[in-house]
Amino acid sequence: MGVDTIEQVNDGVLNSEAGLVSKLKGILMWPDNKLELVKDDSFQGLHDRGLALSSRSELQQVLERRKREQSYQDEEQHSRTPLEKVLLRRQQKQHEREKKQDEEVREESQLMEFVRVRQNLRKIHTVVQDKNANS
Repeated sequence: MGVDTIEQVNDGVLNSEAGLVSKLKGILMWPDNKLELVKDDSFQGLHDRGLALSSRSELQQVLERRKREQSYQDEEQHSRTPLEKVLLRRQQKQHEREKKQDEEVREESQLMEFVRVRQNLRKIHTVVQDKNANS
C-alpha cells in the first residue's frame, strides 16, 4: 500500500504513523531562522541518529567512525567464548591451507605450461633441423 501524499496519511490511511508525519512536515518546512531548526524536537531526533548536518569536519567524522568500529571489534573479540576462539583459529588455519593449495596448483600449472612450451620448441627445432639437413 503506497502513500502518495502526506495529506492521505493525515486523513487516516495510516493513523499509527501520524506522529511520524508531523515530524516529516516539520522537517520539510525549513524555518528562515536556523536557530529555530536546531531547537525543533524532530531535528534533534535526526541529529541523534546522525542524519542532520554536522558541524564537525569530514575528517573528524571519519576518525570517530573508525574509532567506533574499532571499539566494536574489540568488544566482539573480548566477548568470544573459548569455543568460538578455537573455531575461529581452525577456520583461519583452514583458510591458510586453502590459499597454500591454490598457490601450489597455480605453480604447477605454470610449470606445466613451461614444459609444454619447451616441448613445442624442441619439435620446431627438430623440424627446422630436418629441413636444413634435407636441403
